[in-house]
Amino acid sequence: TLSSSSAASDVYKRQEHEAFNMKFTAAGSISDITMLDAIAARFNTTRSALVSEILHGSVLEMYFALSLKDKEALSYSADLETTKILDKKGISQETFGSGLPQGESTTDDMSWRGYYAAILKAEEDKKDADA
Repeated sequence: TLSSSSAASDVYKRQEHEAFNMKFTAAGSISDITMLDAIAARFNTTRSALVSEILHGSVLEMYFALSLKDKEALSYSADLETTKILDKKGISQETFGSGLPQGESTTDDMSWRGYYAAILKAEEDKKDADA
């Protein structure tokens, strides 16, 4: 039936999503955690899902606040570590674009170097527009 097909599709999507996640342990104040749980319950989600969203937003915010030199160095470092972890999990991917020369691809993760390339391009476009 359609609902069984949809349920199976959801399981596959969840497994794929989980393959790209990494668990870690964090601590917070009791009042922060209870509010986090209340917010998660209000929006019918889990604490883990909510923390994942918050973490991603916070990491992006911190990344964009870095100097250009730090963005370049840390992007390279984080992407290489991501590639190692994905390799250990048996996950391979091929990336096109994302800071690579046109027409080239790589099996290395380019998540952060892609952001870095977009930042450089935006700065270049701004200079051209101001000229």
